[in-house]
Amino acid sequence: MKTLSFTYDPLALTRIFLQKYVEEFIQGKFYKAKQFAMYDFLYQMTDEELESVLEDYVTASGVEAITFNDWATECAAIFEQIYKTEKYTKLEFDHKCKGHGATGLGVVDNSDNTFYDCPFVGHWSKILEIVENKYPEKLEPLQHFWQFENETEHAGFTRDEIEKFIMSNFRLIGGGKLLNEYIRA
Repeated sequence: MKTLSFTYDPLALTRIFLQKYVEEFIQGKFYKAKQFAMYDFLYQMTDEELESVLEDYVTASGVEAITFNDWATECAAIFEQIYKTEKYTKLEFDHKCKGHGATGLGVVDNSDNTFYDCPFVGHWSKILEIVENKYPEKLEPLQHFWQFENETEHAGFTRDEIEKFIMSNFRLIGGGKLLNEYIRA
């Protein structure tokens, strides 16, 4: 049998395997923001970024060489490193903010750019949940002002302070109601 010699570009081969992984194991099986972010990341990824991700993968997994003998497992582990990058995180966040999250609806906490999926008609309850977990000192006055529209001060906060906090800290994604409709009757 005659042997054929050829050379290959390991980065190009890695890109092919990563693309194949997304097509076979991600496409149609996860929310769209994840799918779109993965494709965008692969499309925009420079050779230097790929090399950095692969170095992180090798360090994290302890492998001596990337062989792709078990390509799907290796690609899944490489994507675990991709998910940790700032670039991927921003791409997924941006797609969620375009309405491509798990439900198409959500609340963004602007203080740290965290996206929270929520169900249909669930924006306000999600805001209350976020406030309870991240800003507990504001929960009681927020609930009080929501129930008693004529009150202007409660638990050391004014209505204006709480309303300003809500309007500046949160952004609604999807749905048919504006944020200020939740805080003023």
